[in-house]
This record gives sequence, structure tokens and C-alpha cells, in this order.
Amino acid sequence: KKYCEFKNINMDWEKIRKKIRWRPQPVKDVAKHISIEEVKLLTEGKNDVYSLIIKLQFELGCRIREVLNLKKENIQYDPIDKMVKVVIVGKGKKFRTVYITSQTLQKELEKYIGEKGYLFPNSAFGYDDKEERNEEMIRRIYRKVNEEIQKRAMETLGKKLSTHWFRHSRIILLLEEGYDLRTIQKFTGHSSLNTLEWYLRQAGIDSKNIAIEEREKGIIEW
Repeated sequence: KKYCEFKNINMDWEKIRKKIRWRPQPVKDVAKHISIEEVKLLTEGKNDVYSLIIKLQFELGCRIREVLNLKKENIQYDPIDKMVKVVIVGKGKKFRTVYITSQTLQKELEKYIGEKGYLFPNSAFGYDDKEERNEEMIRRIYRKVNEEIQKRAMETLGKKLSTHWFRHSRIILLLEEGYDLRTIQKFTGHSSLNTLEWYLRQAGIDSKNIAIEEREKGIIEW
């Protein structure tokens, strides 16, 4: 309307207004998540590839694609902090470094330090390692992982979930522990704080009361 007024274009705005139908915006679903106790139940007593995927996705707070694309050379040991760190390649080929706080998970990953290749090769899911790790292969692996984890969740928790719930769950946990949005943004690789503010509302937390807590408070052990 302002543009038409600027250009001296006469329009019958009342007629146009009557023709325009207002369509309410769909309400965004709540952040689907589970408790850390439920996450542990999914991996308890299991030492397979799917348990490791669940642990990594939850502890690193990353997307399932980021986990499946992890390479062994991206797992490094920080001698200063004496912790295992993981270099994640996120959306837009952006790199971020996340530290593993769980001593148990650190020990699981230490054996891969210094090696090369995918942490989860095609053969881990029954496919040929000689096949190219292209988009189609990633989709096939993702479907298999999602199906297996959904089956496990139904048997263990009696609920249907997707792998993205682990990322949601980690973000909600960090918010409940009092970490500020900027810190969580660096941790999760979100490009905008708007998404994290949405998580904040889902967790029922007032952003004015958020303060950075001690790192030890967020330690996870499997």
C-alpha cells in the first residue's frame, strides 16, 4: 500500500481487502523430548552402534545427519582440559567443537583417536563400504537408524519418537540447567536465537532468570 501511495497508484483497497482471506498461521508443535532417565534406558545394557548414536546425539546435542557424517579424525583429545572433543560439521559446512563430559563416553571414543574414516561406516548398517557416501546412502542409513530407535523406544518406553528428539531433549536440559542462549547456540549450531527462544518457552523458563551454571552440573554419565 505504501509503495502504491509513493508511486501515486490508485487502488481500491476496500475491494482488495474483501477478496483477501485471512489464514491463521498453524501453531508450531511443542518441542518433543524425553528425560535423561529415559535416554539412559534406551542404551542401558546395550553396546551396539545404535546406542552409541543415541549417546552422541544426546550429549553433543547435534542433528542425526551430523552424527552419521562424523569422521574418526574429528575425534580429538585436548591435553589441556584432558577431555575428548568432537569437531562437528553442521549446516552450511560450518564447524563447531563440542567436548564430551561423560567419562564413559570418552573411553568409548578414545579408541578412534588417530584413525581415519567414518565413525559409522556403511557396513555398520549392513551396506557395502565401497558404495559412495552420497545423499541417497545417507537417507538409507537414516531410515534404518530411525526405524531401529523407534522400535527400541516402543519396546522400552512405550512411546514413538524420532532421532531428533534427542537434540530437543539436550537443548531443554541445558536450558533447565541454566545455560544462557548464546552458549547453547554455540553448542548446538543454531544460526538464529529465535529457535532457541522457542525452546525456552517450551521449557517454561523465563529468560530473565537464566544464568550460567557450573559445567559440572551438566555432566552426563551412561
